[in-house]
Amino acid sequence: MSRIAVNGAERCGAVAAGEVADVVRELAAGVLGVAPESVDVRRPLRELGMDSTQVMDLAAELSRRLERAVPARVGCQHPSVAALSAFLTDGDSSAFTDQGSAGAGDAGSRGVAEPVAVIGMGCRLPGGADVFEVLGEGLRGRAGEAGGPFWEGAGAGTPGGLVADSARNALAHARVAVVDLADARVGVFVGAGPATASPVPGAGAAGGAGPHSGTPGAPDVPQSPQSPQSPDGSVRAVRLADALGIPRPALSVAAGCGSSLVAVDLAVRSLRDGSCGIALAGGAAGLPPDGPVTGGHGRAAGGVLVLRRISDALAAGDRIHAVIHGSAVDGRTAPLRGRPDPARAAWRTAGVAPPGVACLDVPDTGRPDAAERAPGVIGLLRAVVGLCLGGPVPGRSPALSPSPAGAGAAGASAVPGGRWPGGRRYVGVRGHGGTLSHVALEAAAPRRRLVVPVAATGDAALRRSVREHLARWDAGEAPDAALAVPGTGAHRVAAAGEGPGEVRDGLLAGLEDRTPPPAGGRPALAFLFSGGGPQWIGTGRALLAEPAFRATLAECDRAVRAVTGWSVIEELLADDGQSLVRTDVLQPVLFSVQTALARTLRAWGVESDIVLGASIGEAAAAVAAGALSLEEGARLIATWSALVAERASGHGTLTVCDLPLAEAERFSARSGGRVFVASHLAPGQVCLSGTVDDMAAAERELAGRGVATLRTPVDYAGHSTLLADIAPELVRRLGTLDTRRTRVPYWSTVTHGFVDGTALDASYWVRNMCEPTLMEEAVHRLAGERAVRIVEISPHPVALFSVRQTLAARGDTRSAALATGHRDVPARQGLEDLVARLWCDGIDVDWSAAGAAAPAARGTGAALPRPRAAAPGPA
Repeated sequence: MSRIAVNGAERCGAVAAGEVADVVRELAAGVLGVAPESVDVRRPLRELGMDSTQVMDLAAELSRRLERAVPARVGCQHPSVAALSAFLTDGDSSAFTDQGSAGAGDAGSRGVAEPVAVIGMGCRLPGGADVFEVLGEGLRGRAGEAGGPFWEGAGAGTPGGLVADSARNALAHARVAVVDLADARVGVFVGAGPATASPVPGAGAAGGAGPHSGTPGAPDVPQSPQSPQSPDGSVRAVRLADALGIPRPALSVAAGCGSSLVAVDLAVRSLRDGSCGIALAGGAAGLPPDGPVTGGHGRAAGGVLVLRRISDALAAGDRIHAVIHGSAVDGRTAPLRGRPDPARAAWRTAGVAPPGVACLDVPDTGRPDAAERAPGVIGLLRAVVGLCLGGPVPGRSPALSPSPAGAGAAGASAVPGGRWPGGRRYVGVRGHGGTLSHVALEAAAPRRRLVVPVAATGDAALRRSVREHLARWDAGEAPDAALAVPGTGAHRVAAAGEGPGEVRDGLLAGLEDRTPPPAGGRPALAFLFSGGGPQWIGTGRALLAEPAFRATLAECDRAVRAVTGWSVIEELLADDGQSLVRTDVLQPVLFSVQTALARTLRAWGVESDIVLGASIGEAAAAVAAGALSLEEGARLIATWSALVAERASGHGTLTVCDLPLAEAERFSARSGGRVFVASHLAPGQVCLSGTVDDMAAAERELAGRGVATLRTPVDYAGHSTLLADIAPELVRRLGTLDTRRTRVPYWSTVTHGFVDGTALDASYWVRNMCEPTLMEEAVHRLAGERAVRIVEISPHPVALFSVRQTLAARGDTRSAALATGHRDVPARQGLEDLVARLWCDGIDVDWSAAGAAAPAARGTGAALPRPRAAAPGPA
């Protein structure tokens, strides 16, 4: 029996040291709902699809299996199976100490500092200032989406007063009662601000010995005695603590213009070393809307963040708005030129080297453009709010600038347009002035929503049922209890939200906006598998935590690897995404993601009545219909895409244009066989194909006639006779396909009709490659027989607009076109919204399988404001 040290304490365990790695891998696979062999032991658990709550679940399972307490933060500090296994077997307790600016090394093999959660924000601006001009115009009208009252734009007064007001707002936003702070271990860290501080090297901070006083390894921050013109600056933290009833110590930070960001850095360090369990960090800074600071208080702005270690925040059920992975400062007074930037240290502490980091500049406060470059903690708030709302950081242009040399060395660069690679949105907030500082932020993973469906046999009964649900919730019953029996009947409403309030509003709004059940009964459901175009870096990565999706993707990975020798999952997890521009990689990856999406819907009880595909999307459609096994589908897509990449890529392209089909055919005929109609997308819309030069000439001619055109990213002349030369080779490489009769009716966009699965032999795929795709005809025919819901199975819709255009041209109000996801919507939420809509339209959904009854599960914030049991052991 081995003795394995956990957090420095050796205990007798039932698992031999050599077996720990296998146990960790097995339990990680169980949490993810996949086979152990599919878990890459070197990949960070987050990249494998495990979110922060699941990391806590893993820690709890390890505690049970190893018969010893495994703190939840271990999974945050040792983020891969290999790293976690190594820690559990060698007892390296040093990993629990903050790595500081010395860095954490490779996140996959060494411990990294535990992330810190931003759970509340408060902002107070001087009299008359518009908070949206400072935090970003894009937030106007959307402030409520960030959850709570954390800004005020009116009022003046001293910086200390603004900080106090901001702190109260931040605590309210965090749902933390001030009266609960008296007995809590709360750290208060307040920046004195440039108007009240004159940095003097080596001077200490006034106002009480904070948690870092005398702490080895604390940053060398220049402090200063207080200016006589501003007597409250040195005791601002103490006064704030006294006003809120928080026991001292409290720390005031005088570090010039960067005081508030240095206060945040000290708060993060204090949380990580256990000096406090919750921290208030921020300060006040001059914010001149119309000119430089003159030294008065009337131009000051206050901002405060409420912070907790992420494991504590998850255990308490806090809403997490963003995650601080690292922070660093450089307080030396050397000239600015040639001075090292702390960005390198901040991102090294985070244990990540993102390929692209949006960098928000937070310069000194003497600039006249402060509305664009909000100072100090206000700039940090702006970055957090931008991450909360799921878009680019407000004011990113011109505030976003190329990351400095230090950040570049860590692999960071500015991201044009605010698009983050890999689905993981990082922002570096860079402060400079008397003290350089850098805070490494990441957007919190989307919180798991509560989805509540209600059904009844009539409109009156439905309204009565909704009222009964709301009454039970008001009486204290958990909303997820409603899912035990959602009801039966054709009259339905469903709502999703992060808590009972949002669900209540959604149900009431749904009652007023819903349409009556279709007179003809349940509409038909058609799954449409689109072709290329919906990919981006990190495609499908966000759904790896869904058991059905992950299991199918692992199966696809094995099938594709058997043909190609490379891994679909590794390509999805690649940080650069460079190979996704290659046809021979892109198409197998999309095939796998589409297959996993379809099987996830089936696992949730959503069964299609019809299957069809557009272009090479027919390969995934054939698997979904049962005409091909997954292995044969993988062999088909890998063989097809490899041949196209070898013999056709780089020699052609496709262009979508607004032309009626008859006119497009005449245009093609006049080209003398150089331009082909590749697809009839919708009434008045086609896709043309040809060589690069011929298509460029065609686009110029059409533009001269006022015809709108759009070049696609495809680099071969698809669906044209230009590919006929490689058709015999495709037949030879495919050989005999193992086709079967379909399980679901299969509509061919090549032959314009239903086909038996046995007809999908090698010659059929030659036709698919060389002949036009008849999308308009398919939608027209399917919608003409009965009401239909056409769902595009794709990580991002590319055919949806054309399908809707066809339905609109028909004047069809019975049918609708929907999609499984959109790149700007969290993937899980996109699927939830889809199945809720389908269910309301009369299509069955297995809500227990969809997991809607677990509102507080799997997400970096609980949907309901009730505590969640922590993993065994110290938090």
